Parts: sequence; C-alpha cells; structure tokens
Amino acid sequence: MRNPLHQGRMDGMCGIYAVMNGVSVLVQNRLSTSDLSDLFKELVSALYRRNHSRRPRKSLPIEFIWEGTNVHEISLLLRTSKAFLALYDLELVWSRPLQGRSRPSTVGQYWARLKKCFDDCEGRCVAILDYNFDGDEGEEGHWTCVEKMTERTMRLLDSSLSIHSPRGVIRRSACTLGEKTPRRPYRLFPHNVYLVRLRQGDE
Repeated sequence: MRNPLHQGRMDGMCGIYAVMNGVSVLVQNRLSTSDLSDLFKELVSALYRRNHSRRPRKSLPIEFIWEGTNVHEISLLLRTSKAFLALYDLELVWSRPLQGRSRPSTVGQYWARLKKCFDDCEGRCVAILDYNFDGDEGEEGHWTCVEKMTERTMRLLDSSLSIHSPRGVIRRSACTLGEKTPRRPYRLFPHNVYLVRLRQGDE
C-alpha cells in the first residue's frame, strides 16, 4: 500500500486530500513532488476563489478549511486538477458511476457495481467517495480515495491517518446505505462517488 498524504487533525480538508491522493496514484512518477505541491496550491486557491465570490455575509472564504467540502466542490477540485494536468499532457477524466439507473439500493449492489468499474479499467483508476461515521462530535462525513477493491474490502489512500479505518481498509460487512449500527458504522452515499482515471493515448 502506498503512503497517502495526510491532513491535520483540526481541519476539514479531506476532500482536497482525497483528490490529491487520487491524482498522485494515477500519475505515478510523471509529476514531481514540487508539481504536486503546485497542484495542492491550485486546489486550495480554487476553493478560496469560489467561496470569495459566493460567500454570504459574515462568512469567510477560508471556511472550507474547517467546514470541509461538499460534492459540488469535489467536482470543482477535479476540474481544477484536469486543467493543471493538461499542462503536462495528461488528461484526467471521471464519471459518477452510481447515478441514475445504476444507483444501488443495497450495499451489495453498491459494492458489486463499483468493483465492476475497477475491473473494467483494470485497476488504472481510483474512486473518490464519502461516508459518514460517528466522530467525537456526533455523526461526521469524510472524503477518501479508494485505490483497490475486492469482493469484501476497499483499500484506501486515506488522509486521516486511518483514524476511521485503522488498517486503511473498509470492509463491506461494516457498511450500510441506511442508518448506521454498531456492526455497520460506515454509511455510504452512492450519489457521492467519482471514478477517476487518466485517459489512455489510444482512447
């Protein structure tokens, strides 16, 4: 398993780190550490500019640092990453594979459909997704990057030092699409799943 980039304990920047970890694994050695640092700056700047132009009164354009990111902001981060990678002749593409008719109604369907996406791209992809769990202040949301899937597990490149999944793995048996239980502490959201990859030269 790769060593993921880690966020701080006080911030809500898991969305940015999920995208960063996904891009890092996809580009392999085609970008330097300095290049990835520049991408990080672009992602933070993109959220700042968006919030600065749309912020309501009495809010700050940097609130995403502690408030976190929503699904629309993940889309913004992916668009920003796409524009950045184009400078290196790399084309980032993504889809939301569990939408519409493919939207699952059970964890089994969620797992099988997302795993098929990984199988179809022969492992040359990642998934950016979120889940809810019980944190110190009640139910919390968290964005993460899935590097690999098996019939029973997701292997994560997770920014939170694996606080939520101590071994960097989430098991299907611990997940639900409905209300969380002690045996199923991870609540998954099918509409918040992005399958991300680099377009190959022959496509």
